[in-house]
Amino acid sequence: MKKNFKAIFGAIIMLILFGTLMYIVFLSTPVRPRLEYYSQEGNYITATGTVCHLGWSSDQSYVCLAFEDIPDEYSDPNFVIEGENLRILMENGFAEKVQLGTQVVYISAPRYFWDGYAMPIVALEVDGESLLTFEEGKANLLELIKQ
Repeated sequence: MKKNFKAIFGAIIMLILFGTLMYIVFLSTPVRPRLEYYSQEGNYITATGTVCHLGWSSDQSYVCLAFEDIPDEYSDPNFVIEGENLRILMENGFAEKVQLGTQVVYISAPRYFWDGYAMPIVALEVDGESLLTFEEGKANLLELIKQ
């Protein structure tokens, strides 16, 4: 009986340790580097680009954009807007003001975190009109990462 108890207790401890390790490796680590990176204002770049791709998710929860003439710091032309930032943009007329061929001023950070990753836009301006400010966009991005 005592031997079975030790085996069961040992198995439970191993499961707890394994579960904790899996949590650390798969759930917590992707958030921390992104949160640290996007918290630093010096990582963001302001650029001007012409929209060459505009694609909505099937549930309209995010929009993917690609630009012509991206700065060399960006290794990929794909960007995303989601969450509260998308809601603000929509309230400010994004759907009517931004189409293929529209020139916009945007702010994003160029780091790539994994395959299929699209860099988040945290500020957007069209024809001199700000549809999303940097301060608001950055704060919303950081909150989205924390969720």
